[in-house]
Amino acid sequence: MVVLSVFDGMSCGQIALKELGFPVSKYYASEIKDHAIKCTKTNFPNTVHIGDICKVSYKDGILETENGIFEVGKIDLFIGGSPCQDVSNLMPDRQGLAGTQSSLFWEYVRLLHETKPQYFK
Repeated sequence: MVVLSVFDGMSCGQIALKELGFPVSKYYASEIKDHAIKCTKTNFPNTVHIGDICKVSYKDGILETENGIFEVGKIDLFIGGSPCQDVSNLMPDRQGLAGTQSSLFWEYVRLLHETKPQYFK
């Protein structure tokens, strides 16, 4: 299974897939936080880190990223959980999906449409 994970964090998606016994042939991770990337590199050294979601595009089986161009073929599973600070009820001055952080949700939607995966979460 080829997986594209955006807002990957410390690769919790990869942990879940491993625990559930799903075979993953390639795992591409979009993450910008250095501490999260370091954690993933330690626990899952075969992860392909593709950088900032805003600098990722997919067309005809090719991922173009700030970290290189990758022939990935078909994406089987697309996962991600975009930042939610701007939509949280705990933020009195929240800006919704137009906010600086939560507007990244639209990058998830863009890549979802570009990749047309078999499954997404």
